[in-house]
Amino acid sequence: TTRLVDQFIADYEANPEAAFTHLTNFFIRVCGSQARFTQDEIENLGNQEVVEMISDLIPERESESSFPLWQKDKSGRRLRSRYDEFWKKLISRIQNDIIYDEFLMSNTIDWLNVMAQNNPAHAPFGHAHTHAPHGFAR
Repeated sequence: TTRLVDQFIADYEANPEAAFTHLTNFFIRVCGSQARFTQDEIENLGNQEVVEMISDLIPERESESSFPLWQKDKSGRRLRSRYDEFWKKLISRIQNDIIYDEFLMSNTIDWLNVMAQNNPAHAPFGHAHTHAPHGFAR
């Protein structure tokens, strides 16, 4: 997890928009989808369009029996732990500089809100994105 955080910070310092695109795709993968957004989509789409695109992505996972963060087995617990650890380490590492640049946290919070407000039938996205702040507090 430390390497992921270090790599994200290095990428963010070089190109914030590209790094944020990677972070957004990380959110999507945690939900169990292999779909990806491009940097152009992240930069140019409004929240409603994002919600529609995310809603279109969900059916590819609905045929499977469980979603990664919901799994109660050892792999699910490990994923939740590493997901929380990522957020905790990221916030710890950026709390004195990057967090105040008004790009990363503003956009992250916007994305978390969009994901959490998604259709309740698409709970994996809402669950993964409302779970992220738990890593901030641990």
